[in-house]
Amino acid sequence: MQKKFIRHGDVNLYVISKEEYEKLQGKLITGQKRFSIKEGEATGHNHIITANEMELKLMPDMTYALKIGDAIITHEDHKQLDIPGGYYRQIDEREIDNFADFVERKVID
Repeated sequence: MQKKFIRHGDVNLYVISKEEYEKLQGKLITGQKRFSIKEGEATGHNHIITANEMELKLMPDMTYALKIGDAIITHEDHKQLDIPGGYYRQIDEREIDNFADFVERKVID
């Protein structure tokens, strides 16, 4: 059974269907075998996805939708993770500040 999402630091990849992927409108990126899906805002470290097959769509919110074969994701400060082939949607991690009137903000790495 495949996980519903993969978490690697502040990168969350949610499993989506082929149909959901095909409906998404974004700038198509092909021909990559190694791709930095997110750079740490504070450290400059990168979450790198490496796969033999990869197609990405850069979405208007600057996140990605992915169609990949079996892959790995690496980062200087995190353990390497295997990513089963399939379709994914990157969703930025958010946090709620309970001391600032429950303000929601993007997590900064």
